[in-house]
Amino acid sequence: MNKRVNPRRQPASHADVKRAKQEVARKSVRFVQVMILSALADKEGWDREQMQHLWRHVMDLTDSVSRGYVSVADLSNTLWEEYGVDLRD
Repeated sequence: MNKRVNPRRQPASHADVKRAKQEVARKSVRFVQVMILSALADKEGWDREQMQHLWRHVMDLTDSVSRGYVSVADLSNTLWEEYGVDLRD
C-alpha cells in the first residue's frame, strides 16, 4: 500500500496547538456565562441591575482566583457543602 503525503499539509506547531486550546477554553467559558446569565434573566426575571451586580461579584471572584486567594476547588467544595450543587471534578 503506497502512502502519499499531502504536500499542502502543514504540521501544527506547539504554539498553534496551545492557541487552539486557549480558543476552545475561551469559547467554553463564554458559552457557560451566556447560559447562566440568560437563565437568570429569562427564568428568574433578573433585571439589568441584578445582572450587573452579579457580574461584578463574578469578576471579583475571578480576580481572587487568579491572585491565589482562593481556588476553584475551594469554591466548588463550598457550593457542594452549603448548597448541594455538585460541580466538583
